[in-house]
Amino acid sequence: MSLNQYTYFPGSQYSIAEFFILRKYRMQGIGKKVAFHIFNLFAGKWEIHQVHTNIVAQKFWRHVIRAYTAGNYTETVMEDKDWKGIVQCFDNTDRLEDT
Repeated sequence: MSLNQYTYFPGSQYSIAEFFILRKYRMQGIGKKVAFHIFNLFAGKWEIHQVHTNIVAQKFWRHVIRAYTAGNYTETVMEDKDWKGIVQCFDNTDRLEDT
């Protein structure tokens, strides 16, 4: 997993790249727990990107972001020279790290 600031929309602050959970650990809630923890560490405006062909990643991120934001996010299909894929955006500025 790589946290970065490579974003496409004005005002966005954070993005996650290369998020990967080994197959034998999938469907156990580990990825969701890790994603929530990372989101809580960095409050701000987020973009999460998936390529068009990665349907599994799209399903995962929709589920995680919907749960994290209580459905308060947007999803955009991008088709430009810089990115072709799905982008979910949300703002967790009001969130604090749960320790």
